[in-house]
Amino acid sequence: MLIPGRFAGLWADIAQRRMATLPIIERFGKSLIADSDMKNLQRDEKTYAIIGVAMEVHKQLGYGFLEGVYQEALALEMSLRQVPFEREVKLPVYYKNQKLNTSYRVDFVCFENIVVELKALS
Repeated sequence: MLIPGRFAGLWADIAQRRMATLPIIERFGKSLIADSDMKNLQRDEKTYAIIGVAMEVHKQLGYGFLEGVYQEALALEMSLRQVPFEREVKLPVYYKNQKLNTSYRVDFVCFENIVVELKALS
């Protein structure tokens, strides 16, 4: 399975926040939404796009593959949907304001600031 069960609450939370925000836009229009709310809405649109990519890959491949298969499929689907991403990005790690020699390699960074990590379950 592509999406671990422990994140099910996160998906539900994202869906609830989107559903709660959309009626406000429909009733009052974007001009009455605070700038901070618009930033959250824009972030949710990005998150929604990334989740859509993951769901399509899961729909097409199902479960049972190693992480590398899903990573390649996600990269292909992100390109098809024009979701901007960088793959296997090395991020510095700091401990008590000191940079460690070891870096952390994330699977994807999407939209320049959203980290996407894959976990394939057997």
